[in-house]
Amino acid sequence: MMDALEQARREIDTVDAQLAALFERRMKAVLSVAEYKKAHGLPIFDAAREKVVLDKAEARIGDPALRPYYRDHVQNMMDVAKQYEAEVLGRNRAAYQGVEGAFAHIALRALFPHAEAVSCPTWDEVFDAVEKGDAAHGVVPFENSHAGDVSAVLDLLYTHPDIIVTHMQDMPIQQDLLGVKGAKLSNVRTVISHPQALAQSSVFLQQLGRGLRKSNGKEYLNVFKENNINAFI
Repeated sequence: MMDALEQARREIDTVDAQLAALFERRMKAVLSVAEYKKAHGLPIFDAAREKVVLDKAEARIGDPALRPYYRDHVQNMMDVAKQYEAEVLGRNRAAYQGVEGAFAHIALRALFPHAEAVSCPTWDEVFDAVEKGDAAHGVVPFENSHAGDVSAVLDLLYTHPDIIVTHMQDMPIQQDLLGVKGAKLSNVRTVISHPQALAQSSVFLQQLGRGLRKSNGKEYLNVFKENNINAFI
């Protein structure tokens, strides 16, 4: 039994070595495509071309059960190729509101793992960065299952009609209530956080029965230290 397993694994290793060489060959061709697009001012993403490639790739697989998996495999290769093209063309910047480690930053890393992350103080500035071409993508919160739609972002989509939604990322949200060393929940008088975080934690905060103060992520620690505020989310 183990011999059969090892034999199968050796076969996979052999195929992987061949795929590695083919990957390098493919990416060299992708580089040529990127250079052509740069010279002719063409966009990285071509939906019609991508569908043709996927349909053609799926049709090459003889086993019908494997076709959808190969289609996903080719889609992943094209996603990697687009990220590489973006870097070659200098279009690999993605803007988000907040600081490193914020939910938007985590979502950005999931959506665009090879992009240069650009922090913006406000959602307005994320939209402005995309509109002006300073960033190829903007990552903003759209909806929360507890707090509902993020109305400010919806308003920005309405006032920036040339910016469209191209990717979606679902992610779990967990808020933590932090306090100074030695603080007790019973001693908390004021909780400070971003309006969305306060809305998402509204049931707990109502039960806690403490004062609330709205602020932005970059301000949390300074306000926390300077104003003797007990806790923040």
